[in-house]
Formats: sequence, C-alpha cells, structure tokens
Amino acid sequence: SSKDNFLNPIQKVKGDVGLEVKPGGNRKIVWSSKEELGPAFRGELELEVRGRVYVPFVKFNDFQKGMVFKRGKATTLTWAGGNRQNILNFKLYQGDDLITVIPNVANSGSFDMVIPGSVKPRDSYYFIIADSKNKDQMMITPEFEVKRKVPLLVKIIPMAIVAGAVVYFLPKPAPTAVENPADPPGTTN
Repeated sequence: SSKDNFLNPIQKVKGDVGLEVKPGGNRKIVWSSKEELGPAFRGELELEVRGRVYVPFVKFNDFQKGMVFKRGKATTLTWAGGNRQNILNFKLYQGDDLITVIPNVANSGSFDMVIPGSVKPRDSYYFIIADSKNKDQMMITPEFEVKRKVPLLVKIIPMAIVAGAVVYFLPKPAPTAVENPADPPGTTN
C-alpha cells in the first residue's frame, strides 16, 4: 500500500498472494483493511498488485518436506545460490502466524539451525528465507516438523517411578484403637 511508499507489502491479506500463486484466471485477494490500518483510518488509499515469475534465489540441498528439527539441537542446513554478501533472515511460520525470526545469517551456503525451545512441538512449520536488504529475494521451504529434544515420555517416566516409590515406601500410620466404641447402629441391648 502507499502508506510506506510501496516499500513493504501489506500483511493482513489472504487468498492468492505470496510466492507460489499459480497462473490463471479467477484469482482473489482479500484484505482486512481495518485490521491493517486501524478502525480510525480516514483518507485516500492506493494499492498496487505486483507479479513476477518466481525463481528462488537460494536452493537447499537436502531440505525435504516432513523433515524433523529437534528444539535446542543444531541441524545443519546447506544451500547454493545468492551472493556471499547477502545476509539472510530465516522467518519461522506455522500457517500464517510468524513464530520467530532467526536474523543475520551469512549466506555462506551452510548454517547450523537451532530451533528455540519456546517453539511448540508440532508439524506444518516452514521458513521464509529473505535477503535482509532486498525483500524481493525470498523463498519458502517445504513444511517440516519440530519435536522435543528429549521426548516427553522419557521425562515423565522417571518422575512417575520416583513418585510411586516415595508413596510406596512412606511409613503407613498405625491404626488407632477406640477405647469405648459405641454400639453399631441397629443393635439393641
């Protein structure tokens, strides 16, 4: 939009937008303008729709759909393309939600990616990798899964065993005797 002289694309859009829109007719873009500009916006608006043939500026060597990243554990990513002077930003998404950004990665063709521990273990994550100085140079990775470094079951089982042992070995209170028990109900003398 013209609010920043067409430097950055608007964010609150859905439909046929992004890097991999198939060519053809009947394309639709829906923009939530009140969400983007705020309900108090008044004034004129100018929009520009851009399109071009998409060619990824970097290409990953072994990045496959469904691959698994473990939180807190380095996974080496290798790629080819781009200039050595490029500084890359890895934006982690799930669906349309931006989860985190791993900024300022040198375009050396290799990077040890560490997914932060704050990222929830799920599937359907993907990266949008962009040149930090040229927003037109970007690419989307295939979807991947994030798992815990140590499976939750491995964490829970030892705690359950310790808790069970503590309960089992705790001294049991001795039964107390009542000196003058009352007659049970329903008995007569």
